[in-house]
Amino acid sequence: MSIYQPAEDSYLLQDSLKKYLLNKKKTISILDMGSGSGIQAKTCLNLRFTNLLALDINPEVIQH
Repeated sequence: MSIYQPAEDSYLLQDSLKKYLLNKKKTISILDMGSGSGIQAKTCLNLRFTNLLALDINPEVIQH
């Protein structure tokens, strides 16, 4: 199984996520279901959110 590489849809979601989280408390719970490359989880971490869980069916993804 290969790791999903970010594409246009990933970057569009990333932009929307940044805007959505702009004024949210840094302690809210965030779930990244089907994390793939982890781009959305990394975005949340870069924005200093601390309560984050990323899941994926591919065990290879978890190791990266």
